[in-house]
Amino acid sequence: STYSFTANANLANSCTTSAVINVTNNSKIWKGTTNNDWNTPSNWLPAIVPDATTCVIIPTGSTSQIMNAPNALAKTLTIKAPTGNLELQSGRNLIVTDNIVVEAGATFNVRNSANLVQVTAVPSPANSGIINMQRTSNVRLQDYVYYASPVTGFASSAVSPSTNYIYKWIPTIGANTNGWGNWTAGSETMTPGKGYIVRGPSAYSNAVASNYTANFIGTPNNGNITMTVNRGTYNGVDYNTGASTTLATKDDDNWNLLGNPYPSAINPTQFLAANTNLTGFVKIWTHGTLPVSLTDPFYQDFAYNYTPGDYITYNGSGSTAGPGVNQISAGQGFFTLMNHTSAAPSETVTFTNAMRRDGSGNPYNNSQFFKSENAEPTENHRIWLDLVTATNKNVRTLVGYIDGATNGSDRLYDAFTDEKLSLNLYSLIGTEKFNIQGKQLPFENTDFVPMGFKTNESGSHSIAIATVDGVFSEASQNILIEDKLLNKTHNLKESPYTFTTAAGIYNDRFVLRYSKTILSNHDSDTNVVKVFTNNNVINITSTNQIIKDVVVYDVLGKTVTNKTNVNKQEVSLNELKQTSAMLIVKVTLENNEVVVTKVIF
Repeated sequence: STYSFTANANLANSCTTSAVINVTNNSKIWKGTTNNDWNTPSNWLPAIVPDATTCVIIPTGSTSQIMNAPNALAKTLTIKAPTGNLELQSGRNLIVTDNIVVEAGATFNVRNSANLVQVTAVPSPANSGIINMQRTSNVRLQDYVYYASPVTGFASSAVSPSTNYIYKWIPTIGANTNGWGNWTAGSETMTPGKGYIVRGPSAYSNAVASNYTANFIGTPNNGNITMTVNRGTYNGVDYNTGASTTLATKDDDNWNLLGNPYPSAINPTQFLAANTNLTGFVKIWTHGTLPVSLTDPFYQDFAYNYTPGDYITYNGSGSTAGPGVNQISAGQGFFTLMNHTSAAPSETVTFTNAMRRDGSGNPYNNSQFFKSENAEPTENHRIWLDLVTATNKNVRTLVGYIDGATNGSDRLYDAFTDEKLSLNLYSLIGTEKFNIQGKQLPFENTDFVPMGFKTNESGSHSIAIATVDGVFSEASQNILIEDKLLNKTHNLKESPYTFTTAAGIYNDRFVLRYSKTILSNHDSDTNVVKVFTNNNVINITSTNQIIKDVVVYDVLGKTVTNKTNVNKQEVSLNELKQTSAMLIVKVTLENNEVVVTKVIF
């Protein structure tokens, strides 16, 4: 028979993979007498759905499907030869504490958007046998998908056999100007943790995108996986390579194309926190899914395209794509940036099983190729803003008030912008430009954020809200854009702000604000308050109103100096020691108007 019974007490805390299957209190055999559903108790012997302490056995000649409840659990998993079959359906998760054994001829299919998570990094015995993990993307002929292999021994040429366009990234090339990196042929056995790009199948069209499913066949990767990262030595100013009109930067010899090595999603924030030799954000390619006409979710009436920035940026503040994008899915490649400050030009990063699970111990929902899990446990109040041209080109930036962030530049919460973009919208910290800026909590509506933009088109442009969360979802909380050039303030919650501009780079025209009664370090209809440095002193002037109080904070919120009863229109803070750090200056005027601004001193 396929299975037999035993009362052998020696098996109480072990599992068997022998030809005769022993059923004990910690073992469950699939019978499938009711239906194919893993989560139906009567399908199991004994008639209890397996849990994390259960050794699960799928006998030959039977098929089990994890298809209804989102999660399934097992201590070990054995799928028996010659014809045992397990189907992990799309959107479902199987968490195996120890090892997975797929005997020769047996089948274990992990469908697109499913997660196969393992807990123990080095189970004994190790994983054995073959799974088939599917990854589906929507592509045109000339679209590239960023892949990584979730299994061992898989050839990149087998990802899409009908195309010869397969590349990997070399971070730095000594023969290039300042060592900038470039693509090179990538047809090889895929290295776990390494990213590759593969073009759409040769039979596909450039006119219409179609689904393509890659089948990764091999033993599932598990445990600690180490990958080499490299950087060049150039850390100077931006320059022109001569090979292209696109600006080259100091970071062009530091990019590394990595990949999720597991058959489950990983948390990029955990990956970045563990690997401090990387800058604190990742870049995720949207693999050819370029929308052609979208109606924005905030206004429900303002249509625009997403074209200039095809990379999603993600860090601890969130993703430029919007809420809910907070994972790197199985089989997905992504770019990271090695720090210039790393001790050596060649180091390693490590992926671990801990990155495969969230803080509560649940696996991620591997629901899309580049997006993700449902909720974020930290306190977030965020605004996603879009800059849209008259030709419907679009670029997006994120400003958020985030648990763990400060008002200075934070590795895991701020992501600098891509200077190469011809259309760009960003926030500023001093003179640094960010497409993600995380700011400290608690949120105060007296805060403001200087905004900059770049465009290669003259004419009409619009700044629009893409979406919001947290306190910005409340109807009473304004989101204002101040146009310093036209001396006007517009409520973005009511409609996009449309303005006319010449092509160029503008870093001092716009300010993001939250209260109409708060001034910043720029012109107002009634008064001008200026904060500036001169001769190693911070100077504050007010054109009309008497200055009552001045408080200066550092980026952590600690009071640096506090002057009360100033009772003048000018004051100099000559007691401060210059450290080239960012300071927050809060000025209270005689009419109780408050000015909050930042200064580097």
